[in-house]
Amino acid sequence: MRLLIVNRESRLLGGIEGYLSNLLPALRASGHELALIHENEGPGELNSLVSHSWSLTDRNWEEKAHSWSPTMVHCHGVSSPRYLVRLFPLAPSLYFAHDYRATCISGLKTWQSQGHACSRPLGRGCLAHFFPKRCGGLNPLTMLHDYQNAWSQLQAIRSFSRIVTFSGHLTREYLNHGFPRGQIVHLKPFVMQAARSSTSFLPRNDHVRLLFLGRMDHLKGGGLLLESLPAIQHQLDRPLLLTFAGDGPCRKQWMDQARQITSPLITIQFIGWVNPLEREKLFLETDLLVMPGIWPEPFGLVGLEAAAFGVPAAAFDVGGISEWLDEGVNGHLASSNPPSPSHFAEAVARCCASRAYLHQLRAGAFQTARKFTLEHHINALEQLFSDLVPG
Repeated sequence: MRLLIVNRESRLLGGIEGYLSNLLPALRASGHELALIHENEGPGELNSLVSHSWSLTDRNWEEKAHSWSPTMVHCHGVSSPRYLVRLFPLAPSLYFAHDYRATCISGLKTWQSQGHACSRPLGRGCLAHFFPKRCGGLNPLTMLHDYQNAWSQLQAIRSFSRIVTFSGHLTREYLNHGFPRGQIVHLKPFVMQAARSSTSFLPRNDHVRLLFLGRMDHLKGGGLLLESLPAIQHQLDRPLLLTFAGDGPCRKQWMDQARQITSPLITIQFIGWVNPLEREKLFLETDLLVMPGIWPEPFGLVGLEAAAFGVPAAAFDVGGISEWLDEGVNGHLASSNPPSPSHFAEAVARCCASRAYLHQLRAGAFQTARKFTLEHHINALEQLFSDLVPG
């Protein structure tokens, strides 16, 4: 088949591009011919994985794509709905729902004033809740622009042949917006399997090694995590080493907060963004991945990426997290009603209660990751292709 891939970026900037960078070589190895349409003008890493690529800034992109005669369109998101409506007529089309861009004004799906997820379907009523519930920013013009953009995207997506979700949570999100069940396909995501898992253990009197990995913004919960550290250290009665890997608008605030609680028993380091090799090294040196985010993660793939190295996780029970974090198997879930430092501290302390128990969770993490393979994902996609383009 000729598969036309559509994405905002051709550069490796986030989770969607990371997914495509592993998926595209596998699709090509399965005999498919690939082309890419992207929004950014410059070349990126994804361009080298396809035979043809065009930018939406090229006025002739639609003509070129039509001339290429794609068998199927794979859309992973574009900024403007005016592009969406020009894609699905090209061929049978799949819309991969990675986030809430089409079902929430801010894309956060969170009432920040109350610290919990929003379950409202997108509609005019959202405009009335936006400021009182602190759904996003404080500019009314931006709110109106983003509402119109999300609403237009949602309507355009309804014309796609299938909506692909990677979690039951996102499947329910689209059902809640009136999409017929037969239009939605839930595919299990995949994680690249590590050649080896993290099995090193330090003596009991050494640090418990915690890792936060991701973007540093309020909803990712770094401030709440820092608040929980004294309670974690007290419950475990062991020194803690917490590593923050990533960057974002809250980094300085979190660094200032960290200085207030650093002690001989609590060490906190900020190392910035890490490349794939550095990330692997971090996983191999980590006892527990901590995911204190309070927003409803569509899936939380970083948890599986860590699990592939035998690293269990502690996380709030939000969004799609519980679809891969099995309580007492590969980590522990913290109550999110409400998300609090004490609830999170309890989940972390349970994970690290003893070396033997942590070893058990490590084995469970490694086995969990093995259920989410690229091979299974490709097979499910191939079945979807044959359903839409028989013969």
